[in-house]
Amino acid sequence: MRYLTSKFFYLLLISLILPPAFCNAALPNVAKAVIDLGELPTARPAKISLWFPQGQCDGSQKLCLAESAVTDRTIVFSHGAMGAAENYNWIGESLAMAGYLVVGINHYGESWVYGAETQNLRSASMVWQRPTDISAIYDALSNRVLFQRNINWSNIIAIGHSSGGQTVAMLAGVQYDLLAMIDFCKTDASVNDHSCDYGIRNTPKPGEDFLQKFGGNYADSRVKKLIMIDPTLGYGATTASMAKVHLPALIVGAQHNDFLPWENHGERYTKNIPNAKSYLLSGQEGHFIFIDSCDSDVSVMGVALCHDRVGVDRIAAQKNVAAITLEFVQQDNIIIDAPKKIVEGKKAAFNPEKVAQILMYTPNWVFGLLTGLVILGLIQVRTRQVSVKQVFIMPVAMTLMSMVSALMNLGFTWTTVLCWLAGVILITSTLVKQLNTSKTIYDRASGKLRLPGSWIPLLIIMAIFFTRYVLGYSIGTNANIVHSIYFKPLMSLLLGSLSGYFIAKIIEYRTAVRAQPKLT
Repeated sequence: MRYLTSKFFYLLLISLILPPAFCNAALPNVAKAVIDLGELPTARPAKISLWFPQGQCDGSQKLCLAESAVTDRTIVFSHGAMGAAENYNWIGESLAMAGYLVVGINHYGESWVYGAETQNLRSASMVWQRPTDISAIYDALSNRVLFQRNINWSNIIAIGHSSGGQTVAMLAGVQYDLLAMIDFCKTDASVNDHSCDYGIRNTPKPGEDFLQKFGGNYADSRVKKLIMIDPTLGYGATTASMAKVHLPALIVGAQHNDFLPWENHGERYTKNIPNAKSYLLSGQEGHFIFIDSCDSDVSVMGVALCHDRVGVDRIAAQKNVAAITLEFVQQDNIIIDAPKKIVEGKKAAFNPEKVAQILMYTPNWVFGLLTGLVILGLIQVRTRQVSVKQVFIMPVAMTLMSMVSALMNLGFTWTTVLCWLAGVILITSTLVKQLNTSKTIYDRASGKLRLPGSWIPLLIIMAIFFTRYVLGYSIGTNANIVHSIYFKPLMSLLLGSLSGYFIAKIIEYRTAVRAQPKLT
């Protein structure tokens, strides 16, 4: 008994020293690759950026996909006007870290990856080139073997920012009326709308061929879900075409937009696409908050590309949007009859694929610790005799484990400390009032306590372990719940409450020892 107790005590100490965010170390490595697909059948060159969870393969396999990676669908990303997929590492990496393969498209004529000499602002007005790029690239990918695992290229989640948002809308069948756009850009509502500055404002009437291409239907049936990040050309999207889009759609925007007023763009998509919902940043975030952090004085239409308004934290905002995006990507959206709204949030009660992915990236030492804690808890089930020196080891260690988990995961703040202490005091005081030492007997002659067996310690130990595990996973994956104002206080309170049980046991043991008269 002494050997086992000592061994598990040291195991608990190790758990306090090792990083408490269990799953932070369990996240897959993200790999990135740039692939030149050559010239497409559309006579346009194609270079793509790939983000994916890195696997382990032999040297002959250049691109190695993790065994836990999602292969039954892929995510395509379309960049903003005159940008590149390389400007969006924040979202590519966050989705790849969650197990997804992300295909970043570089649209020729706009993207700088082909060379500055190839960029032409007029390309931004040829909106049909973008969706046809994506469809042609996916045709090419379906005929190539990039990874050691088979990929389903026919199940696409389409994400895009700015012009990329409009691009993925076109992939869903949204069509645009250029003449209506020209008229809109002459109104007062367009004064602060910089989309009109891309050749729409004061432009002569285009030819019939250009109008037909601009307003064409470029729907791709492989696209199953849309995420439009601060999309453009909302005022030009026809109501009739938007009404026919019955795919799950998430529209992300900025309420105080400095480039594309929400009411002209994102709000129109949200109101007219039947299964759309929106997520709106309500602070001073602007249009370029959605590209990677950068250090340049470049401005676009007078709006700074890299420098945000006072009080805006670009990285924090992107983490928030990444969490919302990932949540939407992972949802099992169910589309019902066309006139009805989407039924969201109905997830399978048990998702083996997701559970397997979490377990795959959990370090082996965590399972070793779990095994040790289970054995330690089972020891408490039977009636036993324990020396006074040893009896306090387990409750003290579990209390420290709970406290360190709270402080290191939730931050050393007054909120964390006070909520943890509140939980301790609440449970300890409740249990102490019901204290009954008649079953806990101290034998002063042997210096040992006789402890009655109970399943409760095992349950509390497991509760602390799994609370710590879920806490580490949620923070490590930047889960949406982490951003709730109630998350940190409630988690601190829970960990403190669980510790309260062990502190009450310490008081119980001390009371039993003191109640026994000293030998004379």
